[in-house]
Amino acid sequence: MSFKATRLALPLLFTLGLFTAAGCGPKPIEFGGSARTAGVDGKIEWKKLSADTRLVKTSFKFLPPPNRIHEAATVYVLWFIPENAPATKAGTLVYDPNSRKGHLEATTAVSRFEVLLTAERVNTVGGPSEHVIARKKVVLE
Repeated sequence: MSFKATRLALPLLFTLGLFTAAGCGPKPIEFGGSARTAGVDGKIEWKKLSADTRLVKTSFKFLPPPNRIHEAATVYVLWFIPENAPATKAGTLVYDPNSRKGHLEATTAVSRFEVLLTAERVNTVGGPSEHVIARKKVVLE
Protein backbone atom coordinates (compact mmCIF):
# COMPACT_ATOMS: atom_id res chain seq x y z
CA MET A 1 0.00 0.00 0.00
CA SER A 2 1.39 3.40 -0.92
CA PHE A 3 1.95 6.19 1.59
CA LYS A 4 -0.96 8.17 0.10
CA ALA A 5 -3.35 5.20 0.35
CA THR A 6 -2.26 4.55 3.93
CA ARG A 7 -2.82 8.20 4.80
CA LEU A 8 -6.37 8.00 3.43
CA ALA A 9 -7.16 4.63 5.01
CA LEU A 10 -6.07 5.48 8.56
CA PRO A 11 -8.83 8.04 9.28
CA LEU A 12 -11.43 5.60 7.94
CA LEU A 13 -10.13 2.77 10.12
CA PHE A 14 -10.02 5.07 13.15
CA THR A 15 -13.64 6.17 12.58
CA LEU A 16 -14.82 2.58 12.17
CA GLY A 17 -13.02 1.67 15.39
CA LEU A 18 -14.81 4.46 17.25
CA PHE A 19 -18.20 3.27 16.01
CA THR A 20 -17.40 -0.29 17.05
CA ALA A 21 -16.23 0.77 20.51
CA ALA A 22 -19.26 3.02 21.02
CA GLY A 23 -21.56 0.03 20.50
CA CYS A 24 -19.88 -1.94 23.25
CA GLY A 25 -21.38 -1.45 26.69
CA PRO A 26 -19.73 -2.18 30.02
CA LYS A 27 -18.47 -5.71 30.48
CA PRO A 28 -21.02 -8.00 32.23
CA ILE A 29 -20.27 -8.86 35.85
CA GLU A 30 -20.48 -12.60 36.48
CA PHE A 31 -20.59 -14.27 39.88
CA GLY A 32 -21.57 -17.49 41.62
CA GLY A 33 -23.98 -18.47 44.33
CA SER A 34 -23.42 -18.57 48.07
CA ALA A 35 -21.87 -21.57 49.84
CA ARG A 36 -25.39 -22.97 50.16
CA THR A 37 -26.16 -22.56 46.44
CA ALA A 38 -22.73 -22.87 44.84
CA GLY A 39 -24.16 -24.07 41.51
CA VAL A 40 -26.05 -20.82 40.85
CA ASP A 41 -24.60 -18.53 38.17
CA GLY A 42 -25.43 -14.83 38.17
CA LYS A 43 -24.78 -12.06 35.68
CA ILE A 44 -25.20 -8.30 35.97
CA GLU A 45 -25.38 -6.03 32.94
CA TRP A 46 -26.02 -2.33 33.18
CA LYS A 47 -26.16 0.93 31.33
CA LYS A 48 -26.28 4.55 32.36
CA LEU A 49 -29.66 6.11 31.55
CA SER A 50 -28.82 9.58 32.87
CA ALA A 51 -26.30 11.27 35.15
CA ASP A 52 -27.91 9.72 38.23
CA THR A 53 -29.81 6.67 36.94
CA ARG A 54 -28.52 3.25 35.97
CA LEU A 55 -30.51 0.36 34.52
CA VAL A 56 -29.36 -2.89 36.12
CA LYS A 57 -30.23 -6.17 34.37
CA THR A 58 -29.69 -9.30 36.42
CA SER A 59 -30.00 -12.89 35.29
CA PHE A 60 -29.50 -16.15 37.14
CA LYS A 61 -29.39 -19.77 36.05
CA PHE A 62 -29.33 -23.11 37.85
CA LEU A 63 -31.67 -21.72 40.54
CA PRO A 64 -33.39 -24.36 42.65
CA PRO A 65 -37.06 -23.74 43.53
CA PRO A 66 -37.26 -21.28 46.46
CA ASN A 67 -38.87 -23.88 48.75
CA ARG A 68 -35.74 -26.04 48.42
CA ILE A 69 -33.79 -23.23 50.08
CA HIS A 70 -36.36 -22.80 52.86
CA GLU A 71 -39.60 -24.75 53.13
CA ALA A 72 -41.75 -21.61 53.45
CA ALA A 73 -40.03 -19.65 50.65
CA THR A 74 -42.09 -19.00 47.52
CA VAL A 75 -40.16 -16.25 45.69
CA TYR A 76 -36.72 -14.81 45.06
CA VAL A 77 -36.22 -11.13 45.90
CA LEU A 78 -33.36 -8.98 44.62
CA TRP A 79 -31.90 -6.26 46.82
CA PHE A 80 -29.52 -3.36 46.25
CA ILE A 81 -27.50 -2.45 49.34
CA PRO A 82 -25.61 0.86 48.96
CA GLU A 83 -22.52 1.48 51.07
CA ASN A 84 -23.51 2.58 54.59
CA ALA A 85 -27.24 2.38 53.81
CA PRO A 86 -30.07 -0.09 54.35
CA ALA A 87 -31.10 -2.62 51.71
CA THR A 88 -33.51 -1.44 49.03
CA LYS A 89 -35.76 -3.98 47.36
CA ALA A 90 -35.10 -3.94 43.61
CA GLY A 91 -37.98 -6.33 42.97
CA THR A 92 -39.14 -9.91 42.75
CA LEU A 93 -37.14 -12.09 40.40
CA VAL A 94 -39.08 -13.43 37.42
CA TYR A 95 -38.40 -17.13 37.96
CA ASP A 96 -39.11 -20.07 35.65
CA PRO A 97 -38.96 -23.36 37.60
CA ASN A 98 -38.79 -25.44 34.41
CA SER A 99 -35.62 -23.79 33.10
CA ARG A 100 -34.39 -22.89 36.61
CA LYS A 101 -33.62 -19.38 35.36
CA GLY A 102 -34.60 -15.98 36.68
CA HIS A 103 -34.15 -12.36 35.70
CA LEU A 104 -35.03 -8.84 36.79
CA GLU A 105 -34.43 -5.31 35.52
CA ALA A 106 -34.37 -2.41 37.97
CA THR A 107 -33.02 1.11 38.18
CA THR A 108 -30.83 2.68 40.83
CA ALA A 109 -29.31 6.07 41.54
CA VAL A 110 -26.20 4.67 43.21
CA SER A 111 -23.09 3.36 41.48
CA ARG A 112 -21.53 1.39 44.36
CA PHE A 113 -23.65 -1.24 46.06
CA GLU A 114 -24.07 -4.91 46.80
CA VAL A 115 -26.52 -7.02 44.81
CA LEU A 116 -28.19 -9.61 47.03
CA LEU A 117 -30.61 -12.37 45.99
CA THR A 118 -32.63 -14.02 48.76
CA ALA A 119 -35.36 -16.65 49.03
CA GLU A 120 -38.42 -15.16 50.74
CA ARG A 121 -41.87 -16.28 51.93
CA VAL A 122 -43.62 -13.44 50.10
CA ASN A 123 -42.57 -10.62 47.78
CA THR A 124 -43.77 -7.93 50.20
CA VAL A 125 -40.99 -8.39 52.76
CA GLY A 126 -39.38 -5.25 54.15
CA GLY A 127 -35.83 -6.53 54.33
CA PRO A 128 -33.68 -9.43 53.18
CA SER A 129 -33.86 -12.76 55.00
CA GLU A 130 -30.91 -14.92 55.95
CA HIS A 131 -31.66 -17.25 53.00
CA VAL A 132 -28.98 -15.79 50.71
CA ILE A 133 -28.69 -17.28 47.23
CA ALA A 134 -26.04 -14.98 45.75
CA ARG A 135 -24.32 -11.68 46.51
CA LYS A 136 -21.90 -9.44 44.67
CA LYS A 137 -20.42 -6.01 45.37
CA VAL A 138 -20.48 -3.90 42.23
CA VAL A 139 -19.16 -0.56 41.05
CA LEU A 140 -20.99 0.80 38.02
CA GLU A 141 -18.88 3.63 36.64
